[in-house]
Amino acid sequence: MSENIEILQARSAYYGWLAALFGYVKDEEVVKNISLSLDILATNPIEEKSAKSLENMQDFLKEKGFNALCEENNEVFYSIATTLIPVTASYYDEGRDDGKKRVEMADYFFKSTFRRDTSASNEPEDHVSLIFGLNSSLLRQAANGCKESEKLANEIFKEMINPFIDSFELALFTHESADFYKNVSVILNAFISFERFLLKVSKPEAKTVTKETIWQVAKDRKPFVERVKRNLDEIQL
Repeated sequence: MSENIEILQARSAYYGWLAALFGYVKDEEVVKNISLSLDILATNPIEEKSAKSLENMQDFLKEKGFNALCEENNEVFYSIATTLIPVTASYYDEGRDDGKKRVEMADYFFKSTFRRDTSASNEPEDHVSLIFGLNSSLLRQAANGCKESEKLANEIFKEMINPFIDSFELALFTHESADFYKNVSVILNAFISFERFLLKVSKPEAKTVTKETIWQVAKDRKPFVERVKRNLDEIQL
């Protein structure tokens, strides 16, 4: 197996694992797959800080179990009683959902062989979970020899993920309910640094978030509703 194929497979694995964690975690089978992937990733961490965070997450699941991760996922991403973490590229670009980034991301779906599966997920195309999920699938195709899929995945990173991911990672790291997810943010930071190095992409300048933007985000926040259960390997999207 060539080194390039191994790198493509590793990138696909990280994108897929993070996609599952950034979506709605409720199904016990999803948590089991997250845990199994975690054990695999822990055998070859990206760097030293990642190794410690991976170990912390393994300990969390061993000590607290399935329900604790589901509860934290709800508190971090869905509860109206905790600090909002925007999860769409449009929010970070325009301060609202359903912006131009959703249109751009929908175009990337059409350029690929994958489609958003509306029967299994009601998130918009530029939801961080769907963006990462698509890149996971594209890189899996790339590892099987599809150069166009690799090119598309790299473009999605440069144009969609890179501009907003630092703000998302910081919001995740500093969230008051984050324990497991604080460690996830460390892994995300290391992985994004690796992607930037590999693809020769610069870190963008940080955007200034105004009080008015924060107020608008909170104002537009919708109450939590139970989502359809999701398969970790479901990237038919």
